[in-house]
Amino acid sequence: MGYRLEPLTNQHDRAGFRSASPALNTYLQQLARKDAKRRGAASFVMVEESTPATIVGFYTLSAFVVEVKELPEEMQKKLPRYPRLPATLLGRLARDERFPGTGSLLLMDALARAHRQSVQVASLAVVADAKDDLALTFYRKFGFLPLGSDPNRVFLAMGTVAQLVNSSAQPVDTGDWRRRCNRPEWADQCSQINGAGRTAEGIRLYLLPKYSPQLATVGQTGEGRSLFAGTSRG
Repeated sequence: MGYRLEPLTNQHDRAGFRSASPALNTYLQQLARKDAKRRGAASFVMVEESTPATIVGFYTLSAFVVEVKELPEEMQKKLPRYPRLPATLLGRLARDERFPGTGSLLLMDALARAHRQSVQVASLAVVADAKDDLALTFYRKFGFLPLGSDPNRVFLAMGTVAQLVNSSAQPVDTGDWRRRCNRPEWADQCSQINGAGRTAEGIRLYLLPKYSPQLATVGQTGEGRSLFAGTSRG
């Protein structure tokens, strides 16, 4: 089983999508296409290669502006002296309850897409609005930091996004991964990689050594990075 990510179209089965959030279900089913047509937010969906109409998960991206005074002081010192600067808003992210472990893939694709666009249209950071405490915990596991007075608004500097994206692009020995996944102590990480379709691309999306506590077992080596996945299970 493999996945692919693509813009939302009328060919996708929005009515069949069921996440843990009724509000996000309603948004995808009733508002996402309208927002895209009005250029309010672009929606991207993850689908199975074998059933491309089935939506595994989705996220939205749009332009955003951050108040520089809401950023950490150390970060402010390195920025141009403007009161506001451009950013990218990750407004919504959800996965269908039938596909556990795919939230991390959705997030990594959103970050990679935002990073690519920032080369042509400047963006200081990716800002996310967590819909609840569970979502907030999910983002914090990837290094997102609080932004301003809203307790559910977090951000990740684009420089950090670049590091994550570059880390996930390392070459992968899929044969080595399959051999090592036979070991029971690594079953949890391997089960997450299985959700990526056992493809090199899927494994690369999970290569986040900074967030992999078991890396210490094998050391910060290429071998270790080609095996372990991110710990978040969104």
